[in-house]
Amino acid sequence: MAKLIAVWLLVLSIAGCGRIGFSPFGDDGGSSGDGAVTVVDSPIAPDGSPVMFACDDARVFAAASAPLGGEPTFVATGTHLIALWRDSNGNLARTTWQRSPLGLVLASHGDVVRAGPIGVHAAAATATQVLVAYDDGSDLYTLVLSSDGSPAGIPALVGNFRLGSSDSLVADATSGTFRAVSRGARAHRFAADGTQIGSTPLGSLASHTEIAISAIGNTLRVYSVIDNGAPTYHDEYATMLSASDAIVAGPSPIENDQAENYQIAAPPVVASLATAASASLSADPVETYVYLYAGTGTPAATVIAGATGSGIGRPRIAVNSAGPVSVVRTPSGMRVLFVSKPTRILSPTAERVALANADDEIYVAMFEPNGTPSLTRLCP
Repeated sequence: MAKLIAVWLLVLSIAGCGRIGFSPFGDDGGSSGDGAVTVVDSPIAPDGSPVMFACDDARVFAAASAPLGGEPTFVATGTHLIALWRDSNGNLARTTWQRSPLGLVLASHGDVVRAGPIGVHAAAATATQVLVAYDDGSDLYTLVLSSDGSPAGIPALVGNFRLGSSDSLVADATSGTFRAVSRGARAHRFAADGTQIGSTPLGSLASHTEIAISAIGNTLRVYSVIDNGAPTYHDEYATMLSASDAIVAGPSPIENDQAENYQIAAPPVVASLATAASASLSADPVETYVYLYAGTGTPAATVIAGATGSGIGRPRIAVNSAGPVSVVRTPSGMRVLFVSKPTRILSPTAERVALANADDEIYVAMFEPNGTPSLTRLCP
């Protein structure tokens, strides 16, 4: 059966936007409901005054730069929202918004924070800093950024490792360190200055390729994929790592699909195993699925995106106190999915997307094919 489906997965509908700390937005009016969201072309004021906007307004903050060369990452510090992306020349660049109780102000767009070549990169943040892990096609490096996204040091060489995905680095709030899992089955721990302070082999994950991780207190939940060959079947597994990076549960199977392309995503932090969430995309010649998993149960949502796999991007996911949410590019546009609410389009033209949680608010950074960035506060 011809199924080129995009399975939108999204866990739990976000029942309401959290209100922990300040919210740099207006009231919650303005959502367009189940249909497409109105894109509000509202560049930052010439005087640099803060901008506030309602739910789902896609605010354009800057002019086009250049097409992105890869998927962006998006993090929040105590002072800024920071989108990091590979530009068309292979450099790592940034778009940042300064946060204040009065709103958001565009602080930078297109600044290069590290010259290329940059391959896959991941980012994780605390209130005061960002750690970036990236590979150049052969070796893995870390780079410390300040709370505004500017470089705060020089790259540190980790070794001959490759990142499993852009969701394979998290901040460990309990210890002030950062943790990552690379391809080839190795767990890494980094100090605040980016220095590697721990490296543990994970033998049972040696054949796993795509990797995404979530922090649950001082433990890690690792989502990983095995390519089982022709015909191309992919198995997705979940594994739990202790505070010392020992495997304490799994790998346990989650999904088995005959797929040419299988990608996974995980939010950086969840409250507990019961609230753990992941998103996965499975694409073969006739169908494409996106699954959203909550806890250890069956997929929470599945949506058909189109007749072929073209125009479908890697799912991105974030979670707040109301639950997880996923956004993925489909042929009809950038689509968001909530389990208990109809799916809707955030942008009909955006090409790249990344999500972040800041003070229990879900933010979406989207980039047009020409590199123009927009920002949205996501509400159900």
